[in-house]
Amino acid sequence: MTAIVRRDAPAPGSQPEPGAAFLEVIETARRFVAAHDEAAASSAAAAPSPLTFAEGVERDALAFRLERAARELRRAVRAMDAAPSRTAPAPAGQAMRSVRERDARGHDESA
Repeated sequence: MTAIVRRDAPAPGSQPEPGAAFLEVIETARRFVAAHDEAAASSAAAAPSPLTFAEGVERDALAFRLERAARELRRAVRAMDAAPSRTAPAPAGQAMRSVRERDARGHDESA
């Protein structure tokens, strides 16, 4: 049976380190937010009159950058999700028990 591979899925065998994948998600999220903010500012400042050719080209370029940033963000998130986790986070209940135990012992453990 033939496996179906998403176009934006990472290539097999090219899985980055989990920390690197997280940093990639953060960087692509920043680019997405910047592109989104630029597009929002441009549309808010847009004149209600018909666009000139240059304004239309700039609007289309912003739309392409926004779409590319969204695609890169989806790709980075999927790569991060596919990366094997080396350290699984503690379950929430266990983390809360640790905090309560530390508080019960007091904060003078370093002395």
